[in-house]
Amino acid sequence: MEGVKKIHGFFPELRRFRSTKKLERSPLYQELKPLISSVLDRCEAGAFAEKLPDKKNIFRAVTWNIERGMVFDGVVEILEKHPEIAAGDIFFLPEADMGMARSQNRDVARDLAKALKMNYSFSPCYINLDKGNGVEIDVEGQNEWGIHGNAILSRWPLKNPRLVRLKNCKDKMRGKEKRLGSQSGVVVDVMLPNGPLRVVCIHLDAHSSQPQRYHQIRAILGFLEKEKFNGPTLIGGDWNTSTYHANHVFFVFFSFWRKVLMGVKRVCEKHYPYPERYFEKKLFQYLEKKNFDYKNFNALGVPTIHYQMGDIRKNKNLRDWIPQFFQPFVDWAMKKVEGKASLKVDWFAAKHLTPIKESQRVIANLTHNGEPISDHDAIMVDFKISG
Repeated sequence: MEGVKKIHGFFPELRRFRSTKKLERSPLYQELKPLISSVLDRCEAGAFAEKLPDKKNIFRAVTWNIERGMVFDGVVEILEKHPEIAAGDIFFLPEADMGMARSQNRDVARDLAKALKMNYSFSPCYINLDKGNGVEIDVEGQNEWGIHGNAILSRWPLKNPRLVRLKNCKDKMRGKEKRLGSQSGVVVDVMLPNGPLRVVCIHLDAHSSQPQRYHQIRAILGFLEKEKFNGPTLIGGDWNTSTYHANHVFFVFFSFWRKVLMGVKRVCEKHYPYPERYFEKKLFQYLEKKNFDYKNFNALGVPTIHYQMGDIRKNKNLRDWIPQFFQPFVDWAMKKVEGKASLKVDWFAAKHLTPIKESQRVIANLTHNGEPISDHDAIMVDFKISG
């Protein structure tokens, strides 16, 4: 990460730009562009598995947004000891930091793989010019590298790691948290006993609209089609299917009041847990059009992220989406559903794989020393290669 260290001295100057367009037109950016590209346009990979697992025909996949890896010891404990998760063969881990103060400046993906004796691949998304958002800006220390991305861990060998870069849905130089780069998916071939399985860990842009999330899925499937690989593929990650148009505060307001008019309780029961039914229907229809199965690889209707009224941490993070003055309206609506709303945002989709019946699970209440490890629940599915 020598490239990042060379860029660090310019962070204060880079933060002064209030839009990506102005940044990219600047002589400073043009000078630093080769270094920035050398950091963002590469995959990190490593092999720490000491031996091959025993041969098997049924495999377990787990997707878990580990919220940066900030509770690192908790993530290790769950992946190593949880009665269901620890039996996983492949782990999709959106939101993995590399050299961020909020996660103790760890190389989260590499350190997890080393601690658990697994293989890993990591794709950078952003170079963070700040320490993060919400409560993260208050952590002690400074970023060593300031890299954030997505990772895949596996007990089986990994080959040919590559990344698919996605377009930003919101200017990442506007707002409190300034970043260089965009979301990316990490793609790698898992060498299973009966042949390669192509796996893809993705994290769709949180500050996006439903059409933008649809187009990001199109971009990912388009990338996969160009590879002309006819074997099995498994996509997993945090798709941010929040049902909201969230790339601008005006549209967040509009989305919120639209749901109030539809009936807060009705939305919380019929739409938040089922984004594929209406608000995000186009995205899921496109997956099916391209012969990707999501219906049989997920516990449909079971949410994976929860908002609790009065949660100070989540309220502070919510200010990155809406101004503080709007919080009373959110609280008013939440009282209609006893102060809690749960959404389904984490998913699998597969091609040429057969899911094992009743293995589709959402695993909630993952804690360490009595505290939540992440703001997301984990999801899992068992499968075998079709044919």
